[in-house]
Amino acid sequence: MAQKILLAVAIGILLSSVVAEDNPPCKPFKDIYANGKELCEKMWDDAFKYETNETQAYDMWFFGKNPNEEMSKKLLPHVNSSDFDFCHLDYFHIDGPPSRENDAFTECHPWVDRACCTHDTVLSSEKLRKGYGAGYEWDRCGKMSPECERFFVHEACFYECEPAVGFYRKYPIGPHASVDGSGGSESHPVYNPVCDPYSGEYNPESPECESDHNSWQVYKMPIKASFCDAWFTACKNELFCALADGNFFGCARDYEAQAEANKTAELALNKTLEEQIKKNKELEAQLQNTSTTADNDDSLSAGVIVGIVAGCVVILLLIIFVLLLVIRERKGRALFSPMTEG
Repeated sequence: MAQKILLAVAIGILLSSVVAEDNPPCKPFKDIYANGKELCEKMWDDAFKYETNETQAYDMWFFGKNPNEEMSKKLLPHVNSSDFDFCHLDYFHIDGPPSRENDAFTECHPWVDRACCTHDTVLSSEKLRKGYGAGYEWDRCGKMSPECERFFVHEACFYECEPAVGFYRKYPIGPHASVDGSGGSESHPVYNPVCDPYSGEYNPESPECESDHNSWQVYKMPIKASFCDAWFTACKNELFCALADGNFFGCARDYEAQAEANKTAELALNKTLEEQIKKNKELEAQLQNTSTTADNDDSLSAGVIVGIVAGCVVILLLIIFVLLLVIRERKGRALFSPMTEG
């Protein structure tokens, strides 16, 4: 029993050092993004375009009547009138026309009269923060100030609820394939489920697919520069994930890769633990059988057992340490690296 506990503790300590890698490298916003333009464009992987001519841009947050419907009609004269009454993104979004939500719809209240999101999807800021799973939280570097976090809530509400966002799909889909605010269907490939990793029809070997498609990505939707600048001002001293040049989705992908590496490491360590416990039991049985043939070997056998168990633990720790080194090297985070000045 003692060796089981000792081995489990040793593995737990080493495994925790692997899991600790889930925490991303963090820097202040101002050290990742130079200004509001970089924040809006780089953070969201070109989903939005920083637009200084605000008569040609959308509002991410508003009070009263939604100004974005008229802006879409102004910016997208090629869009059929029937297409304005449809939710074109396909993730948690409503499949059909925007809906009128009930009075409990308070977190994303600007869209209560006409929303492409359901109340359950945007129930609270916490629901929005965790909506896309582990690694996609905006506060992985620590709790944010209310004034900074509110801008992330605004963006989340805008993406989930605003009907106009669907006109800027990177891969236009379905009967509305001609709807593409960034220049028409000629600018981007029309969505093909054969090219979508999340589709049951996915076939990466298909000659139809030059790249992976999806039904949720947004591309270069013009957003008012003043909103992006205010976001930068509110968050410039907050910590944020600095991976992938400040790309929110790149940081999330890194988390997923690390989670998979941690899972593999945990399975390997658990297997090593089971094998070592089995070997220890076999050694104990052999030593006990040997001790019955000698009158004065009782105390010696106990000492030998302790020595062998300790030796096995040392060997096990060395094995785990090597596994840890390999995992970190594969992730580009060497445990031992040259020292640099400054």
